[in-house]
Amino acid sequence: MRKFISIISIAAVILFIGREACFANESPLTGSFNATDSKSSSRAGEEILFTTTYEDPDGVADLKHCFLAFYPTINTDAARRVWVFYKCQTNQLFLLNPDTGRYKGGYAPGSDETITVSTAILDCAKTSVVDTDKRVITWALAFREPLANEKFDIYQTVRDLSNALAKYVNKGTWEVRENIIPIIRFQGKLGDSDEAPIDGEFALTFRLYDIEAGGIPLWEEGQTKDITNGLLDVELGSVTPLDIPFDKQYWLGVEVEFDGEMTPRFKLTAVPYAISSE
Repeated sequence: MRKFISIISIAAVILFIGREACFANESPLTGSFNATDSKSSSRAGEEILFTTTYEDPDGVADLKHCFLAFYPTINTDAARRVWVFYKCQTNQLFLLNPDTGRYKGGYAPGSDETITVSTAILDCAKTSVVDTDKRVITWALAFREPLANEKFDIYQTVRDLSNALAKYVNKGTWEVRENIIPIIRFQGKLGDSDEAPIDGEFALTFRLYDIEAGGIPLWEEGQTKDITNGLLDVELGSVTPLDIPFDKQYWLGVEVEFDGEMTPRFKLTAVPYAISSE
């Protein structure tokens, strides 16, 4: 009888171990990262939608904490890091408070709440969480003025219910610019097909490109101006903010009365405290 009982016990142990092996936990994974209009920078105070995905081979229900972090590239001061995280089981959003080292918040995505700390603002109303075969989180985040002129490395990570933590994955860089939107003063002389100066009221369209010919405009503005003796003097950015980083070469396209852009485009050059055309 004892031999029979021992064999049954051993079989039970083998069966138990086998079941554990079949249902072993698999670590979660980070997925894609995208920002509003594929931007790589923003002005201080400008709200950006960062869309991130998180996955788990055991299903999205196994996800516990989803993180998005911005680490200063040069200044390693921990007080200048920006961390947001989503607590999955309680459906709560949090933002790291650098002044206390603790997370602030606890509000649901879509709720009429805003989490504000000295370095950033998380708009819960515009932050969303959608589950399919992965968890898609869109964070509505704005960096505040103290982080102006700072560059960051972007990281994602995620933890599951067994506390397995995915490795930190670098998703690129982000730059926070000063909250200053420039105005470009553009002066020129307009003439007809015989190069005679024109007079009257004209609809003008201005476009900025990062390429000398072809391409897609990065900025566009329309103005109606009275022209006398062909003289044109306009302030670009007075109608549509010039909300682009002036960190590379740009060309200005000018169109009069929807008659097609003039060629060639005007190459812009930056000088201290002014932007001029040549």
